[in-house]
Amino acid sequence: MRKLVVLTVVVLLWVVTVPVFAQDDTNTSDEVPLVVAPELFMQAGQAVQAQNYGRALLDYSLYILLNPTDSQGFYGRGVTYEQVGELDSALSDLNHALTFAPDSPAYTSQIRSTRANIYVQQNNAEAALDDLNQAIELDASNTDALLIRGNVLAFQQHYDEALSDYNAVIELQPDNNRAYSQRGAVNMQLGNLDDALDDLNQAIELDPSNVQPYVNRALLYSSRADFDSALNDLNSALDLTPDNSRLYLFRASVNTSANKVADAASDYLLWMDNITTREFTSFDSLSGSDPVVIDMEPGWVYNFPFEAAEGQTLNIAASTLENSQADPLVVVVDSNRMALVGNDDGGGNLDAVIEDFVIPADGRYTLIVSHALGGANGRIGVLLDLTQ
Repeated sequence: MRKLVVLTVVVLLWVVTVPVFAQDDTNTSDEVPLVVAPELFMQAGQAVQAQNYGRALLDYSLYILLNPTDSQGFYGRGVTYEQVGELDSALSDLNHALTFAPDSPAYTSQIRSTRANIYVQQNNAEAALDDLNQAIELDASNTDALLIRGNVLAFQQHYDEALSDYNAVIELQPDNNRAYSQRGAVNMQLGNLDDALDDLNQAIELDPSNVQPYVNRALLYSSRADFDSALNDLNSALDLTPDNSRLYLFRASVNTSANKVADAASDYLLWMDNITTREFTSFDSLSGSDPVVIDMEPGWVYNFPFEAAEGQTLNIAASTLENSQADPLVVVVDSNRMALVGNDDGGGNLDAVIEDFVIPADGRYTLIVSHALGGANGRIGVLLDLTQ
């Protein structure tokens, strides 16, 4: 597994309440027209709040049909398209929302920050920053724009500029847990670990249901060899997101560092169980001088049963072969599939090794070989040695 990345650029998704502007019979230079069937607009907003996005899209579309130059209709539908993952449609609607926007800097700023968030999801940082810069120029108090820009700048490793944006958000919104969480991550990158810990503590206090600060704080504790605190945070993160398989891999690495061999092996096994897409059982002998070569892809799992006697010493090597980018991960389980020992990257580079493990009892065991996070597809050579 390659080194875990501390900083996570958070993609921000909101259920946005579209601002409604006062309208009357008098045309102004901005030409804000009277709306037809405003109840459709209200129904669409209520459907969004209820997460009934299909109904919301239908109501917004009918509203736009009757009000083809109403910015708010396009904005509401664009945000709804974003919620359902139809990003190109969302961009098209937000472009129309900008075209028909009234002369309201705060409203136009919000459209641009929403569009920037979509550009972030499409990995178009240049377009995102252009929108964010304009959004903040229009409304310096737009905390959404400041937070997203901070995330983009942090991703680009412009950490000082990112900190400036997070500081601005916290000054405007002292209870913004996301700003504390992201500022903590940036402070970790800069080596300001005490400041990072303060930020992450504050983020967790403000919102104990947010997973990311627990993960980042676990990384910080682990870097200080405070493995018990790191494990406590990872347990909290997994309580919140038990299907987050990467956290099992992270916790396994912390358990390995804490010399909790069986706990690490159990976590490696949980990772495998969560990512398995194809499983093989092989009865090839692994005890020869030449490795058994297997093809590996993410999600593939190989089982190698073997017999062993109490007191024997077990050594295993799973090595990435030449011109291969596979990242082997190994776990040994007993006949009840209880994980006993495992490893990822212990052999250097991406190779996995188990050294000098003493077999606890006579019986049938299984070596399980799978793929960790690093690398990609490739071939792996597997060797097993049992000695008295």
